[in-house]
Amino acid sequence: MSRIPLFLLLFLPWFLPAQTAQYCISGRFAETPYFDSSEIRVERGIAFSFPRRWPGTGTDTLRMDVYMPDTLADPLQQRPCIVFFFGGAWLTGSRNDAGIRQKCHEWARRGFVAIAPSYRLGWNCLASDLLTVCLLCQGIYYDMNTAVYRGAQDARAAFRYIHHNAGRWQIDTNAVWAGGESAGSINALHAANWTPAYARKVFNGGPYRILGALDSAGALPGQSFRLQGLINHCGAVVSDTAMPYARLPLVQFHDAGDCVVPYRNDRILACCATSFFFARGSFRLHEQSLSTGAVSELHTVPGAAPQHCSYPSLALVQESSCFIKRNFCAKASSSSQTYPTNPPVSCSALQQTSARPITALPWSIQPNPAGEYATVSGLPDRAQLCILDLNGKRLQMPLEAKDGACIIPVRSLSEGIYFLQVESGGQVYHTRLLVQHGN
Repeated sequence: MSRIPLFLLLFLPWFLPAQTAQYCISGRFAETPYFDSSEIRVERGIAFSFPRRWPGTGTDTLRMDVYMPDTLADPLQQRPCIVFFFGGAWLTGSRNDAGIRQKCHEWARRGFVAIAPSYRLGWNCLASDLLTVCLLCQGIYYDMNTAVYRGAQDARAAFRYIHHNAGRWQIDTNAVWAGGESAGSINALHAANWTPAYARKVFNGGPYRILGALDSAGALPGQSFRLQGLINHCGAVVSDTAMPYARLPLVQFHDAGDCVVPYRNDRILACCATSFFFARGSFRLHEQSLSTGAVSELHTVPGAAPQHCSYPSLALVQESSCFIKRNFCAKASSSSQTYPTNPPVSCSALQQTSARPITALPWSIQPNPAGEYATVSGLPDRAQLCILDLNGKRLQMPLEAKDGACIIPVRSLSEGIYFLQVESGGQVYHTRLLVQHGN
């Protein structure tokens, strides 16, 4: 079978919903949590890219945190994914910011795998807050442009890594949504909409020459990826009429009076600076989506006050989850809402009876935690099993199931958390295995 070119995967999103209808499940991916907080597992600090540092020399190590329902509690063999980037003007911010942690945890409670990646920060501006950025750094606006290009590179590196390692977290690569807030949302929007040819044409005068091709930073430069939709919290895209648009479903949250990232069309940091680049904000992106026939939902915080990213985290999680679920259920439609949404968003009862039902993993591990041996039963014959560490490294040669079972020695492993990988019929599954000696 020939591979579909990446540009078609980005610009033809309408072929995806039929592949995600199985997630139209009552109670899940909705405004209310499906899992208890105790059932959410977080893998922190996973290194996914080692790009060249700019400004400066050497390399940076980019990491991501993965929030997900524990596979022992989750019957789905594959789960939709949300990749969400923090904000901070490409100078500050962290995937550990409280708002990012809350959103990712709450999305995971609703059944998603939620991932918070880092990206390279700094652009020769030594300011520590937005006011001093405006006062001290607008004379080097071209360095911010380079940081914007670099952010798109790092976002695409994260998407490539996630798609390449989707089996590790049981992610359905047909159901990956991306977004962020402020600068992080700009990263995600650009990574989804720009093509390598567009990036070379538009940024060849500086950023491209300094940082290289759009997909040259990070690992797996040949790995394709696809996105099913976008979540934009107070982000924007460069104001360029030549920029291609990916026609992806889009849900947005923005303050009408935002002067840090424009709600309509203005300069970035227009509150106090005049030299930074023009950008199209959520209102213009909503118009653009409607004009191309894409489904778009815009949530606006009204008023002229210059608030930035003020949409409450929990409300954003609830409304974005329902937007995604309505796409799963083929019931999405475009709309414009004013905060607070009235009536409150509701999608928990949505379900599609013709969709593939949830089925539990057909095998079990006893005991778990294991001390000497772990017995895996309910396996198809000739299934291949092995144990991975939390970085995905295989720790032993694969074993083959016989008569529906396999005994795996664990006495040589240190106590801790591992992954049991089961490969059968061309499918790869992972679940958690605890090793605790003395059991």
